[in-house]
Amino acid sequence: EAFLLNKSKTHIRSDSEIMGGTLTVSGTRVPLANVLAEIDAGTSKAEIFRHYPSLPPDAVEVCIEYRNGIPPPGKYIETYIKRLAAEHHIVYVKVNAVGREGGLGHKSNIDALAKKFTELSGDEVITDEIDDLLVTLKRAKIITSAELVNLLGQYLDEKRARNNDDNN
Repeated sequence: EAFLLNKSKTHIRSDSEIMGGTLTVSGTRVPLANVLAEIDAGTSKAEIFRHYPSLPPDAVEVCIEYRNGIPPPGKYIETYIKRLAAEHHIVYVKVNAVGREGGLGHKSNIDALAKKFTELSGDEVITDEIDDLLVTLKRAKIITSAELVNLLGQYLDEKRARNNDDNN
């Protein structure tokens, strides 16, 4: 389950249906590169918001944080996912069969159904922290379904490459 401790959901995203996948400020069509160019040119925050009135109030800070601290998708994706979750105060809390852990959260019917299908198929599905964070980010509407699939694919590719390096 997702526990969103901060109401701010502003982040940098890439969606193939918004400006052809250009990195933009979430909820807008404003490219990250445009905001960063304004910042680099010494434009004041007030002026940036006049140029781009659709920007949320924390957009300038989010753009700076993205440039300074979050690796781009495709490199060190595990770090990117953890930072994205931390940035939005997202944590994943596993709950037990009766839906309790310290009084927080509950299992959804979909969780129970997925568990039952897995049991019936004889498969064992073991998720790790990153898998769980991605699902929680999606449930909190921080990332879209398409972004979840993209990030998970990149994470699994990196994980596989690390495992191959460890075995060689």
